Amino acid sequence: MGEKLGALVMTLGFEPGPLVSAMAAHASEGFEPGGEIIVLTHSFKDERAERAWRQLQDVFSMMRLGESGVELRRLSIDLEDFTSAVLHIKSIFVRLKSKRVRISLTGGMRALVLAVFVAYLLTDWAQVPDVEVFL
Repeated sequence: MGEKLGALVMTLGFEPGPLVSAMAAHASEGFEPGGEIIVLTHSFKDERAERAWRQLQDVFSMMRLGESGVELRRLSIDLEDFTSAVLHIKSIFVRLKSKRVRISLTGGMRALVLAVFVAYLLTDWAQVPDVEVFL
């Protein structure tokens, strides 16, 4: 049996479907104790993104991942200054760099997806994460 996942990082757009698919696919691998699912989204308010976040929370609850110690977190990224956005995301990645991580580019603004990918490339990973794109 392989090593369990320490973190799943996803990008949130306006639809929860791709995030649900990624979450379900990786939940089958299992999460290590204290594992986390981090959902990155843009910082400006948008009702479609809010609705997608609520639906994702509902699915997370139905999957009972929280009962197994997995935390679902949403982090807003300010994309007004691209360099600052990359550095913010990189600081998240630096905290995760020794864990087994999956990065799922599942939606969101192109600038957010690009910032996540650039931050991934700039992080000195102990275990290089798999990066996947859900179209």
